[in-house]
Amino acid sequence: MQQQWKIENPSMLTDDMALVGRLLIVSHQMNEAMEATLVKYDIKLPSYGVLSALLRAGAPHALTPNQLLEQTLITSGAMTNRINKLENKGLVKRIPSKKDKRSFKVALTRKGKDISEKAVNDVNKQYQTLTSYFAEKDKAYMNNLLRGYLESKEKL
Repeated sequence: MQQQWKIENPSMLTDDMALVGRLLIVSHQMNEAMEATLVKYDIKLPSYGVLSALLRAGAPHALTPNQLLEQTLITSGAMTNRINKLENKGLVKRIPSKKDKRSFKVALTRKGKDISEKAVNDVNKQYQTLTSYFAEKDKAYMNNLLRGYLESKEKL
């Protein structure tokens, strides 16, 4: 692509284009690998994000929808849909607040906890496979670069 642009438009700067393009390709490939890892649990990446957030929260593995929004890459409208789907599969349950009838916590069911623990282990193995190409020092360097980038975007 860069070579083609050099011929078509020699003055065009293409290094940034190439970097972003490669990041998009890598992201797509990693998402596909993660989705394939989760197929046996009949969950998608957004559901995995919710389940793993609840598992990370520790016993009783329950968070409010707002807490889940803060810890996942899901929008508020999609969160309600995601909770409903997980509840229909018997993986989470709503626990009404004793103080405020309008609010509730989302908690893992026993089945949800079992599946979450297995999925987290499989996903972690997949993470290791996906990054096995890189030396440990390169992983640390990329982590620092990407962390800095994300932190700079959060400040905007």
